[in-house]
Amino acid sequence: MKNRIIIIVFFAIFSCAPNNNLEILQESYELKLFNTFENESPKYEDVREKILFPIKGVILTNQSNLLPNAERKYRNGIHEGIDIVVPFMTPVFASLDGIIIVANTEYKDVDIESYNNFLKTTGKMKKTPKDIYNHILLGKHIIIDHGFDYLPGYRTTSTYAHLEKINDKKVGDFIKKGELIGYVGNSGTKYGALNNLLGAHLHWEIHFENENNKYYLGQNISKESILKLSNKLFEGEDYEKN
Repeated sequence: MKNRIIIIVFFAIFSCAPNNNLEILQESYELKLFNTFENESPKYEDVREKILFPIKGVILTNQSNLLPNAERKYRNGIHEGIDIVVPFMTPVFASLDGIIIVANTEYKDVDIESYNNFLKTTGKMKKTPKDIYNHILLGKHIIIDHGFDYLPGYRTTSTYAHLEKINDKKVGDFIKKGELIGYVGNSGTKYGALNNLLGAHLHWEIHFENENNKYYLGQNISKESILKLSNKLFEGEDYEKN
């Protein structure tokens, strides 16, 4: 009887106390950068510094179709980045220090018939082929290599796509975090193929690559967790002073 009373009292005290450990575990889970479902996935605490949001004066959208993991039925693929809807020619800034590895300044939109034919190819293959994605659908874009120091064990890159103009940058240039790299457009979209000014937005990707695979920021993570992660991971203070 005495043992039963002790157990009941212990259970009552334990259940009434704040379960801080559970909250910490939940927060840690929600702040994964991506989910591999295999090994332990990197978390926010593992990165070297915050990532600069590439557009001034705006915050991350809560619209699911503009966030990572959204379905892209028109090209039979999955969205690997964040779409930031802002006016044409809005300045775009580098999110981290790095070296430019792609800057396709000479990109020209194909006509709408050719564009639709490329989309038909994605339908036949039931996926978005990498060559069509990289050379047609991203439009005019910059990719910056941030090396292996940002997230230990992974090479980090960032992509800035659908640009109207690249700001006098070329492959091999070192770029500082917050440096102006280009301006928002609609290249690589159906509106670019139609040669109008509709649909302007920045498509922004962050990728982490190791010897096993390549992952995008937010991969296999819920919308709610992506939004919580963004509050910790993104900042908007270190823009180039013009």
